[in-house]
Amino acid sequence: MFLPFKKVFHFILIVGGLQIIHAGTENRLVTHSVPASLSKHAVSSDWPRFNGPYDDATVRESKLALEKDGFNFKKIWELSKGEGYSSPAITKEQIVLFHLQDGHEIIEARESESGKKIWTYKYPAEYRDRYGYSNGPRSSPVIWKNRVFAHGVTAWLTCLDLKTGNRSVGSDRGGTTVRPSTADKG
Repeated sequence: MFLPFKKVFHFILIVGGLQIIHAGTENRLVTHSVPASLSKHAVSSDWPRFNGPYDDATVRESKLALEKDGFNFKKIWELSKGEGYSSPAITKEQIVLFHLQDGHEIIEARESESGKKIWTYKYPAEYRDRYGYSNGPRSSPVIWKNRVFAHGVTAWLTCLDLKTGNRSVGSDRGGTTVRPSTADKG
């Protein structure tokens, strides 16, 4: 089967299995196989925010080749994560996830082809949904100009460097601007 756009495949693996699984250790990553190479004629693009690059939830890329019985995807890797409704932000090289686990909101970057951790940034966020829904983030991370922006469930806005995960600037729910300091990188 010809699979021209591996990012969509990874997105389906992560978003399609939105089961809330607590992920306390780095044993969260399970690798199943190696991704196939893209065709030299394949056209792909980033998915830097919810609803995609054009804000219309569509892609302008090479079509997926389908088997006669429909999708026949081979699982490459999967990752358990904490709570939240956040969808990933995706570039050609990495996937950025945002979730709540063990009293911390966690923003993490993973290699898109292997799922291996690139960086993780976390900060304390105690929150309990009063209606019994998920306690994690409701917003998805946004990738813009080599930065990752994430707005947490307690109204904490974080801006991180896309390559390193180092905090650029942030703002708490009272509007106080916070400059980079001792980041809780883990």
